[in-house]
Amino acid sequence: MTSRMPTPSRAALLGAVALALTGAITAPLIATPALAAPPPAAAQAFASSAVSATASAPPAAGPAFASSALSATASASSAAAPPFASSAVGTTASASSAAVPPFASSAVSANASASAAAAPPPAAASSFAPSALGVSAALKPGAPSPAGDAVLAAGATGFAARTDDGRRVRTVTRGVADRATGRKLDAGDEFQIGSNTKTFVATVMLQLVGEGRLRLDDPVARWFPAIPDADRITVRMLLQHTSGLFDYLGDDRVVTAVLAGSAYHWTPAELVAAGVSHPANFPPGTAWSYSNTNYVLAGMIMQRVTGTDPARLIARRIVGPLGLRHTYWAPDARFHGRHMHGYFRTEPGGTEYTDITDAPLYWADAAGAMVSTLDDMARFEQALQSGRLLRPAQLAQMRTTVEIAGPAGWKSGYGLGIVSLETPCGTFWGHTGGSLGYLTQAWSSADGRRSLTQVVPTGAETPAGSDTAIAEAAQSAALSEYC
Repeated sequence: MTSRMPTPSRAALLGAVALALTGAITAPLIATPALAAPPPAAAQAFASSAVSATASAPPAAGPAFASSALSATASASSAAAPPFASSAVGTTASASSAAVPPFASSAVSANASASAAAAPPPAAASSFAPSALGVSAALKPGAPSPAGDAVLAAGATGFAARTDDGRRVRTVTRGVADRATGRKLDAGDEFQIGSNTKTFVATVMLQLVGEGRLRLDDPVARWFPAIPDADRITVRMLLQHTSGLFDYLGDDRVVTAVLAGSAYHWTPAELVAAGVSHPANFPPGTAWSYSNTNYVLAGMIMQRVTGTDPARLIARRIVGPLGLRHTYWAPDARFHGRHMHGYFRTEPGGTEYTDITDAPLYWADAAGAMVSTLDDMARFEQALQSGRLLRPAQLAQMRTTVEIAGPAGWKSGYGLGIVSLETPCGTFWGHTGGSLGYLTQAWSSADGRRSLTQVVPTGAETPAGSDTAIAEAAQSAALSEYC
């Protein structure tokens, strides 16, 4: 049975966004924030003087956020607006820093690990072949795929994977693209890519660095001095999640609106304001914690530097040159072509599914509002790793990592918008992602010759809690079973 989005129970609100945007490798959850003291004075000072444009005022029933402090005018949405006003920042209770967002930070080393940076890929990486990925040599739609079958058995509505072993490209699909019509899932269907958007954003930022238009060690205060600790947080820290900025998806006011299916047109400024209304997770540069606030703010800096918004920059600098015909910015959730519907189950292990396909992604912005296909994602990852998009110095910076927790005890690191994963079958570079109805993976060998892209059009969260069976099956298909 398929239904439209229900109104979730208050107790489940925060848990239900655990993998949204992140598709975290270690799949931790955002804990429900404990109400704490009001935000520090620095956050309260984040007022409307930083930027000229003003935000439209949502209903006055909610907390007060200063969004005009940051960016361009918010488009006015009507009755669908969430409970946000646009006056002073953080006037309501904030979450304690213990509510650290996805990608558990306990395994983080504060020191950059430049090991895999510019060096050639290890010999083991050359074995990144279909057999190493757990996808049969006869990989094609309808061919045997233990990985795909396991994902469907866990409750997902579909599964699609594409591998390129350097000699030929193979795809496998399972399940349906649309439960209402029964249309079979196709490997060319479009889908929301979630946090794989971050790699696109980081690539453009590094292109600007290579052109001398900004530096990785530039402080955020150069553009947005009203951000707390703006003089200590650098561009590098934003791209590497070492800024300490709280993840706005850990704010229960944001999550409430997102999960209610609100069509409110969030501005980047409002999202950042939601994040900085909470105390920082740690002092800038001292630890690692995944925060979508970092990338929304990075997108705002891109626009300040160039005068062009991230959507157009990515289209001009990456999508156009690479001929990615099915890759685009889609915060309104409007697909341009044939696509797979995204779902989540109404409860873990349940048999009812909610079609989330049409729910807007204005809340994702530069942290995860893009759409793509398996082919386009693979082409992008391979072009990036082979050096077609970045100069050697910037690619080396992108691959300079801090240690994070990886699955199955595998060593993993986070660079600048990209993850390294050392597996028994070699070192992979890429990212994971997800929106409420999609889980995605995109990986490449360091020379760009081999790649894996995967999508599961069923989210790993429900209004009643985390759907761990789907999350674990998707992770196993992309990582463990593929080695």
